[in-house]
Amino acid sequence: MADTAFGFRPVRNLYPGGSHAANALACVIPSGDGTATFIGDFVKLSGAEETPNENLPAVIQAAAGNALFGVIVGFRPDYTDLTLKHRTASTERVCYVSVARPGVVYEGQADGAVAAGDIGNYCDIVVGSGDTTTGRSAMEIDISSTGTSDGQVQLIGPSHVVGESYDTSDAGTNLYVTVNEFQGGV
Repeated sequence: MADTAFGFRPVRNLYPGGSHAANALACVIPSGDGTATFIGDFVKLSGAEETPNENLPAVIQAAAGNALFGVIVGFRPDYTDLTLKHRTASTERVCYVSVARPGVVYEGQADGAVAAGDIGNYCDIVVGSGDTTTGRSAMEIDISSTGTSDGQVQLIGPSHVVGESYDTSDAGTNLYVTVNEFQGGV
């Protein structure tokens, strides 16, 4: 099984009639934020004091322990450089965020060995350096932070990738998670 981090992506909703795709919200990452940001990164509301572009909510990349607002699913094109697939540090860029709501299921990769007994537990995310060529995040599930009562996400089970199973010896298991620590009006 490949150990290739890709961040997180919304894949379904646990509730009948609920949508995970229809809730993408335009947000802005302010130029005052010095962290490069990628598709698949969880974000939090920034609380920026500056007036955001087009009066959009301001967000920045989330870190372990932060309440989560949602995950970046795309960026508005940068017409000065159409090859740019991520948001470079210290630049303002509009992104589209799948807002974290109860029941929305995300797929992500564990950074370590996963056992079937880990399912149902909570853990945090871990931030890595994204890929500036593909624009893909390197965030993963911090399996070493697994616990029964607290964490940013809850482990639901292995994803339904053909051949996917629990990797009890190394990193690389793709898992379904739901957000446990929300930020915003959910």
